[in-house]
Parts: sequence; C-alpha cells; structure tokens
Amino acid sequence: MKNQKQGVTIYKIANILNISPSTVSRALNSSGRMRMELRKKIFELAKKYNYIPNQMARGLRTKSSMLLGLVVPNIQNPYYVAIARGCQDEADRHDYSIAICNTDDKPELEKKRILALAQRQVDGLLLFNFFNHQETLELLEKLPIPSVLFNPLPKTSFPHIRHNTSDAIKALILHFLGKGYKTIAHIAGSQKTVAGKSRLRNFVQVLQAHQVPLREEWIVEDDFTFQGGCRAMKALLRLRERPQAVWASNDLMAIGAMEAIRGAGLRIPEDIAVAGCDDIEHASLVTPRLTTIAKPKYELGVEAVSLLVALIRGEEPQEKVLEDMLVIREST
Repeated sequence: MKNQKQGVTIYKIANILNISPSTVSRALNSSGRMRMELRKKIFELAKKYNYIPNQMARGLRTKSSMLLGLVVPNIQNPYYVAIARGCQDEADRHDYSIAICNTDDKPELEKKRILALAQRQVDGLLLFNFFNHQETLELLEKLPIPSVLFNPLPKTSFPHIRHNTSDAIKALILHFLGKGYKTIAHIAGSQKTVAGKSRLRNFVQVLQAHQVPLREEWIVEDDFTFQGGCRAMKALLRLRERPQAVWASNDLMAIGAMEAIRGAGLRIPEDIAVAGCDDIEHASLVTPRLTTIAKPKYELGVEAVSLLVALIRGEEPQEKVLEDMLVIREST
C-alpha cells in the first residue's frame, strides 16, 4: 500500500506541474539536471503531499542500498569524529546513510571491517588508509565497490582527498625560529602509519631547508595518543640537552607532552614550547591553549562523500586540494 501511495503522489505532482513522473522522480532522488525553479516547485509539492521516499523500495528498483561505509582508525579521537560529521552531513544531502566501523588502530581489523560493510551491500567505501596495508588495498581492488581514501598513496590509483600539510609545517617551524627556539624536537606518530611517516618527513625537510640542527635523539616515536605523547616527552626530558620546542604529530600527543612537562615542574612555553597537529576541540580548552596545525576536518568529510557519490553515479569528479593552516596560541 505504501508504494501505491507514493506512486500516486509522484503522479499527482507530475499532473499538477504538467511534467513527466520520471522528472519528479529525478528531482526527489537528486539525480539528473533540471532548472532550479522546477526542482523547487517539485519539493514544495512533495512536502505539501507528505511524500516520504521508501529507501528499501528505491533500493530494490535501483539495486542500491543508499548506504556508505566509513572505516576509521580510532573513533575516540575527536579528529575522526569531526570528519565523520562532515561525511554524515554530506551523505544526508544525497539521501545516503553512513555505517561507521572502528579498527582500534589495528591493521588486521581493516580487512574485517571492509568485508563486513561489503556484506551489507554498501554503495561505496570511505577509508582512512592509516597503515598503507597491502592486503587492504588488494581487497579494495577486488571488490566491485567505489572507494575513496583520505590519504594519497604511492603506487595506487584509488581516488583520494588531497590536503596540503607541508606549508603549515613550514609556517610552524618559522614561527618557532622567530620566537628564538633554535632546538626543535618532534614527537612522531608510529612510522607504520601514513600520517606518522609523512609528518616526520615534512618536518625533517623543513629543518634541513632552513639549516636548523636536528639530532637523532630529538625525534621520539610513539602512538597517536595522550599516553604516547606523555611517554615520548618524558624521554626527551631525560636527555642531557633538552629541546627548546616540541612539535607533536597530533594534538592528543601534544597534550600528553604538556602533562609530562608540567609533571617535571617546567613551564609552557617559558621552558619548553609545544605545538600539535589537527586542531581538535581540546586544543583550545587546555591551559595554555595549544598552538597547532588546523586541518579542515569537517570539509575533508564533506569532500570525501562528494567525491564518492560522484564515482557511484559514474560522473567525473573534480579534484579539490584542501589547505591546512597554522593556528598560533599561548603554548608557543
């Protein structure tokens, strides 16, 4: 009975506007091109007649689940929460729902989560290729599901969201130097991860380009957590010559480093300046407020879904490069 009512509603709208039912259907499904004025009239009448699209019936007709899968490394990290929000809002705009799977930073769980989403017949996949795990990429290549990665990878042809971090890292190092900090350490994220490797590489390149001395012991690797940052900072504080400034690979690590510095009876930034990366909400809530490299998290989610929907529809997606930005606060 529901399908009959919806059919009548579509035909009723078509008769009122003297257009074809297929034109009404395209407008309500946000597919195809038409004049904005006509689309607006269709939606106004749909609202008037309480048209509610039946997603299950639509899926049977189009062989579409209207569901997108999102695989994140750690949903407890506010960085991924902000991106997921952007994904969901953009998915809503296209009448898609989002199924989120968490891997707990474990590469072996990536494949399991992707297979689970494939079994749910998602129309597309969004993946943080956190570990550049070869088995994961091979699985994606075999699945007949459009996929979008949040980081570009060498030797892969998967569509991805591009964002420029290197200029913001350069701006941070120049900010440190301008404040008189000549010895700069890096609390690096795990070098098994794409982000950990790329941020360390950019950091070293900027220091070399500006002839800033860098000692091997001033680079300490740990995981992307508060505890990891705390452990790494304690290791730096044990050195005979501790650095004047520290850049952590993400904000959670930077906040952990700040805790270790305060625990040692030192002041921030008077004794050691600290900066992070991502600009999560906590960065502006800690004391002193954290200088960080702000990533367009929400926009990353929006652009990823926009790209994926274009791929699902067989359209030629337009590539967009998002820029990271240095946000200077009291910690430096």
